[in-house]
Amino acid sequence: MKAYAYNFVVLFIAAISLMACAAPHAGHDHSSQMNGTTIEPERIGITQVLEKLERGDKVVFIDSRNSVDWGLAETKIPGAIRVGNDDQLASLVKTLPKDSYVVPYCT
Repeated sequence: MKAYAYNFVVLFIAAISLMACAAPHAGHDHSSQMNGTTIEPERIGITQVLEKLERGDKVVFIDSRNSVDWGLAETKIPGAIRVGNDDQLASLVKTLPKDSYVVPYCT
């Protein structure tokens, strides 16, 4: 049963990653400003996430889908934290363990 759950999570993450990569992101700026310098977030694939999980690294999944899409979703990553807006995200970031690897996703 444990192997089934693991395989399901892996398959789900792969599917989400592929859909997210295929979706147009016009109008979304994923960069961040720090001391006047633009910082692009690190983009990782399913392989890197799986490696971190297999090593036992702390991985936090953040589901950033809007409430309608999240409510209609047939599947969700077990243990993912749903963040509906920027204020919730700002509050969450303050509480995350500093040694965790944060993986945000949406569809």
